[in-house]
Amino acid sequence: VGAKNGKLFAATIKMTFKWLVVLVAILMLGYHLGNEFFILLFTNIEEVVAMAMTYNVFVLFYPVCAGIGMVLYGVFCGATKTAPVRNMMLMALLVFYLLQWQLVPLWGNSGLWLALLGFMLSQSIILLFYLSSLRRIFA
Repeated sequence: VGAKNGKLFAATIKMTFKWLVVLVAILMLGYHLGNEFFILLFTNIEEVVAMAMTYNVFVLFYPVCAGIGMVLYGVFCGATKTAPVRNMMLMALLVFYLLQWQLVPLWGNSGLWLALLGFMLSQSIILLFYLSSLRRIFA
């Protein structure tokens, strides 16, 4: 962005998203195959392990929901365009509060997990919409 090189910016975004797909796949596969191993790194209390295993699916999908938002957070901060990041956090926080308000009474801890995943997914979606404003710098 600082060099005002739109082609390099586009290539960097493209390469970053390709690596994100690879990393998300590795994280999901690694956790799916070794979920109990990773849980046992933290505790050997059977009740805690059993409880953690019931929420595996939420942890498994965390990288999918959060990945794009985390990458774009870095892109916007690196471009020193932090107002979209601030706006995204406020909107995503509203999404989280609305989701947890509705889902926790219905599904307890699973509802809280869904609210967290909704928060992360909304960050990703919101920053994707803001990405076009960052691309306009090169127009």
